[in-house]
Amino acid sequence: MDARTLHTAIIEVCPVNATSVGVEDDRSTWLFEPSEGATQAQITAGDNVIATIPVDYVAPKPLTPDEQLAFDHENRLRVLEGQPPLTQEDFITMLAGA
Repeated sequence: MDARTLHTAIIEVCPVNATSVGVEDDRSTWLFEPSEGATQAQITAGDNVIATIPVDYVAPKPLTPDEQLAFDHENRLRVLEGQPPLTQEDFITMLAGA
C-alpha cells in the first residue's frame, strides 16, 4: 500500500486533507486526516477503508485530461437521463470495451 493509493480509496467516502502509510503491509501504521466538516459517518467509512482494503491494492492510474473531460461529460448526461453516475473504474472499463 502507498499513501496515494490509500488517499484515492478514502477520498471516495470521506473528504481528506492527508494520508500516510508507515509500513506498506501493516494497517496499524496507515492514517488519514479527514477534512474539516467531514461527518462522523464519513470518518467511519474512511476507517473502514483502512480496515478492509487489500494490502496489495493498487489504485487505477489517474485519468488523462481528455479522459477526465469525457468522464465528467458522461456523468452529466447520466444525471440528465436520471441514471446513477459512473465510478472512474466503471468508466475505464467502459472505455476498454469501446
